[in-house]
Amino acid sequence: MKNKRKNRAAAVVATAAAVVVYSAAVCYLAKDIMIANDLIDNNKIAEEIVYEKPVSDEPAVINTPVIAVADTGETVKISDTGSGIVSKEKAPENEAADSSPDVNDTEKKEPDEGKTDELPEDPEIPAPDVASEGAITEEVPYFKDTLFIGDSRTDGLHINTGEKNAKFYACKGLAVNNILTEKFIKEKGSKEKVTLLKALEGKSFKKIYISLGVNELGWISDSKFIGDYKTVVEEIMKAAPESSIVVQSILPITKKRSSSDKVYTNEKVNTYNELLKGMCDELGVTYGDVTPSVANEDGYLPEEGSVDGIHLKKSYYEKWLKYIEEKGI
Repeated sequence: MKNKRKNRAAAVVATAAAVVVYSAAVCYLAKDIMIANDLIDNNKIAEEIVYEKPVSDEPAVINTPVIAVADTGETVKISDTGSGIVSKEKAPENEAADSSPDVNDTEKKEPDEGKTDELPEDPEIPAPDVASEGAITEEVPYFKDTLFIGDSRTDGLHINTGEKNAKFYACKGLAVNNILTEKFIKEKGSKEKVTLLKALEGKSFKKIYISLGVNELGWISDSKFIGDYKTVVEEIMKAAPESSIVVQSILPITKKRSSSDKVYTNEKVNTYNELLKGMCDELGVTYGDVTPSVANEDGYLPEEGSVDGIHLKKSYYEKWLKYIEEKGI
């Protein structure tokens, strides 16, 4: 009886050893098959061969090995005898791989009013989501062949008026120190975003309206602000020599926001607007004073016309656009 037990135990050990040797042979043979079929590089194997856990403890059960080939994204199964490839399955694509928004999708980039190397450490002010329901949808002839360039407030002008004749190159957080290098414009039919100057290539606009400055209100150096703005205008003039350039005044801030904020103040807005007037005279471009379109008798943006003291409500965006048309700016 004891001899039978010893023989049985020896048989089990021998079987287990045979399985280990067999498994190793299959692994090396599977690898050779993959290399022979140009599915993997001998020097670059994506993952180890992984065996599924057997359904029982019997050592004789060997499941089909699976190799995941990272280079091709395929899952290749090798037969348990190592005789060849059983099947190939394409790995599912990552649906979230391309989540880049359109240029005017204000989700893609959080606004960063005041974001620059020369700003005090004040919290960034997000541009609010403004509903465009009931926006103007007719095409205003005055804005035919017109381009609006600007930050989140220009983006809001586009969203809330729905003006179809004009084109808008606008994005949250744009400032005079990043507008020439930031890739924020995605033309229809294009997969990639490009810079402003790249987007202007081959285009022809009758008028180009520029509205920047609110994100720069916290800058310490006024000369840095106007110097960068001048560079921006000069580059746009070179890229669009046939276009009439209009530099719009920076729209006012509400009295409540201006009196309680160290950065976003009407005093700073007025200082910058004076600098813009001088710059426009120097460059020979139009200074478009659009402040009266939304300001009250004290020169502030009315409290009822703003959602955060800086960005406008829908009706005030419409006032802004209508004022440009009526005054022929």
